Amino acid sequence: MPRDVLILGASTRAAVQSAARAGWRAWTVDLFGDEDLRESAHRCETIYHYRELAGRSADWPLVPWLYTGALE
Repeated sequence: MPRDVLILGASTRAAVQSAARAGWRAWTVDLFGDEDLRESAHRCETIYHYRELAGRSADWPLVPWLYTGALE
């Protein structure tokens, strides 16, 4: 069974694809939600401002997380 990881950032594509290659199941939140990101991620949510993170976090799993930066 794959391990889960939550990846947050302005653009998470590279981190999500890397996690997938390593056997992790990535949940992700970023500013773009590109099609290839959606194909690589277990679940992908698009936000338009970092302030939206708090309102959406209730649905996320309690798993290790990684911040890729540039949301601020």
